[in-house]
Amino acid sequence: MKHRPLDLATVRESFVFLYRCWLEKYWHVVPQKLALTETDGMLIGPSMQFYYCTNEVAPVTLDELQNRYGAVCVLAPTLPPNTVGVTEWHSERLPKNYADVLEFLVSKLSWFDGHPERAITRNEAYETSETGSFEIWKAKQTTRLLLQPEQGDLYGYAVITNSHKDYFFKRSRSCSKEGKIVACGRYKRSEHRLESSKRTNLDLIYQNGDVFMLSMIVAGAGYKVFPRLSPEPSPEGF
Repeated sequence: MKHRPLDLATVRESFVFLYRCWLEKYWHVVPQKLALTETDGMLIGPSMQFYYCTNEVAPVTLDELQNRYGAVCVLAPTLPPNTVGVTEWHSERLPKNYADVLEFLVSKLSWFDGHPERAITRNEAYETSETGSFEIWKAKQTTRLLLQPEQGDLYGYAVITNSHKDYFFKRSRSCSKEGKIVACGRYKRSEHRLESSKRTNLDLIYQNGDVFMLSMIVAGAGYKVFPRLSPEPSPEGF
């Protein structure tokens, strides 16, 4: 039976969503790094590693990856013999942990088809800098996003809504739990480096399963914040 071949745009974008929310939400794995170039990409986690390449993967390249990272699941047009990996959107030959991830990605292909990614040639990298729990507190005058790192002190931001899904975060001095708590869950903070710029990402996985993937760009005394479109359910705002 013939299966859908891999394509760069979809594989690359699926790596981004695996890094930013899916591995943690569905497999409780917090990835450490993601590096993307015009021709390949590497997603590094504590228990699962993925590599994709637009060209044939040479045996020496595979040996280098395995020596450095251990077991790696490879997605590429052609593979060396006995490689853990696929050349199509099909998981039959994979170990169960990787097969489960690929089957999940296959279930999202129709969403990717309807939301094509255009920036598939730029070099970019993500690196996790902090993880922990979050709470959103809403009072009459102020909404605060409070972050409790797994290692470190509580800190947070006053959230100013400029328009629908256009926010400004200003560092909260008091971190006051004022009003009522309206949401909570887990978060991951990461540094996102592009060829000519950098930004901070804050990915919130709500207790109810919603996902809010936020890009934070330094602006004056705080951050301009914009959510990224996601195939996961997302809150309407803060």
